Amino acid sequence: MISINNTETILEVRDLTISFNTYAGKVQAVRGINFNLYKGETLAIVGESGSGKTVSAKSLIGLLAPTAVIEKGTSMYNGTDLTKLTDKQWDKYRGREIAMVFQDPFSSLSPIKKIGKQISEIFTMQHKLPKKEAKERSLQLMRDVGIPLPEKRYNQYPFQFSGGMRQRIVIAIALASDPQILICDEPTTALDVTIQAQVLSLITKLQKDRNITTIFITHDLGVVAHLADRIAVMYAGKIVEYGTAEDVFYNPQHPYTWSLMASMPDMDIEVGEELSVIQGSPPNMLLPPDGDAFAERNPNAVKLDFKEHPPMFRVSDTHYAATWLLHPNAPKVARPAQLERRITNSLQRQGLGVDGNG
Repeated sequence: MISINNTETILEVRDLTISFNTYAGKVQAVRGINFNLYKGETLAIVGESGSGKTVSAKSLIGLLAPTAVIEKGTSMYNGTDLTKLTDKQWDKYRGREIAMVFQDPFSSLSPIKKIGKQISEIFTMQHKLPKKEAKERSLQLMRDVGIPLPEKRYNQYPFQFSGGMRQRIVIAIALASDPQILICDEPTTALDVTIQAQVLSLITKLQKDRNITTIFITHDLGVVAHLADRIAVMYAGKIVEYGTAEDVFYNPQHPYTWSLMASMPDMDIEVGEELSVIQGSPPNMLLPPDGDAFAERNPNAVKLDFKEHPPMFRVSDTHYAATWLLHPNAPKVARPAQLERRITNSLQRQGLGVDGNG
């Protein structure tokens, strides 16, 4: 577990285990994850689709499907265990203390309500403000998230906005209650690269201006390269690597993290070089393997990987990884050459040495 001195912990997740009851059996979606969230930081949770990222996040805002079961574990937010809240008790926290921005902004908005009404009803219903004051607060929020001509656009419908503008509106709605934690679930996936960069810049600015703590969920490590303070890499319902952004980007330890990073297209790819891909498929979570779930896809797997899941090995005070390759008796395995080249080039562009020091 990461420990950062002189940092206030706002959320502590311990041994969180979540499954889904299906016609085929019990799907083990989240399998005993642990992490801390520190006030004012951005924690990125990264992994392929189906790794348990979104399920973990939805449990923190009480939006799990009816078939979901929290088997065990705790999620302590300012002394309250979120896993024990009833539907009525969630009204005090959901949207007020913890808010969420979803992947598809169009499905998050009512198509038959004007944008202004969708924002202002947060102020009238939750904060009990008069309609006039609620409208003024809503217009200011629209300005804060970069909506041009807010007085005009206040009376327009979602279909009259672009995808990027709709996502800004969804962010405004999430911020209307001044939440302590903002969860962003793949908020840029449906946007083109230019608009994606604008939305990421907006989230960063709002976080600093409002001192919001952020959990950012994505399958793309490149998206959070300059956004995250710390990164948790998830695979098959478990956190397999956990550290600061610098730890994970410049000194990745888990073979799955290597594969994720090597498969990112970037400017360092050479002419004629094939893009790296992660071979194989994620395991069936109806019957997850006893050992390291990534073993079948890991060309450097050792025999123990197929029998026993590795513990979290300490790399440094801020960096941990669950791989048997970190065991003192494990064979020495070099990271992929393509990945090493990218790390070296990235450090050189920033004027740093290969050890990360200037």
